[in-house]
Amino acid sequence: GLVGPFCGLLANCLFGSFLVEYFRKVLFAGDTSGGVETFLTIFPILSAILIVAGNLVAGQIIERTRTRAGKARPWILISAITVAVASVLMFIQPIENDVFKMVWLAIAYNLFYAVAFPLYNTANSAMVPVSTRNGKQRGLLASFVNMATLGGAGAGSIVIPLVLSLLMGIFPASEHVTNIPNATGYFILFIVIGILTFLGCLVQYY
Repeated sequence: GLVGPFCGLLANCLFGSFLVEYFRKVLFAGDTSGGVETFLTIFPILSAILIVAGNLVAGQIIERTRTRAGKARPWILISAITVAVASVLMFIQPIENDVFKMVWLAIAYNLFYAVAFPLYNTANSAMVPVSTRNGKQRGLLASFVNMATLGGAGAGSIVIPLVLSLLMGIFPASEHVTNIPNATGYFILFIVIGILTFLGCLVQYY
C-alpha cells in the first residue's frame, strides 16, 4: 500500500523538481535562441490540453474495464511498463539537433503526462475505494497513498539532488555520445527511477 504508490508516483514528483532545469541547462545546453525559448514556453501550454484529455480518457477506460483482477489493477500492471519507459524517454538524446530534440521532447513529454501517468494515477486512486468495503481499511490505504505522494516530493527535493550531484561528479560530461554536459548523469538517474517504478507497480499489482 505504501511502497508501490511511492515508486509509481516517484517519477512525476521528480519531474516537478528537475524538468525545467533539465530542459534549459542540459537538453538545450543554455541555448537561448528565440526558437528554443518559444518552444519551451508554448509546448507545455499546448500539452496541457492533451493532458486534460488524457486524464478524462483514462477515467473512462478504467471505469469500463471488467476483468477478474478488477477495474484498476490491470492498469497498474500495464503502467509498470508505460510509466517506466516514458519516464526515461525524455532523457534520451539520439541526435544533436534542436529541431529533432523539440519533436522528441514533445512526444516523450506527452507520452508520460497525457498517456502513461494518467493511466497509473487514475488506477492508483481507484485502488482505494475498490480494494475493500471496510471503512477503516480504506482510510488506512488512503493514508498510505498520501504518504507515498509526500515521500516522493521529499525525495525530489532532498534525496535525489544529492544523488544527482554525485552522478554529475562521476559523469561530468558525455562527449562520447553528445556535447551536452551532464546528460549522462540525468540519463542514469532516470533509468534507476524507471526500474524502481517498474518494480513498485508490480508490487502494487500483486
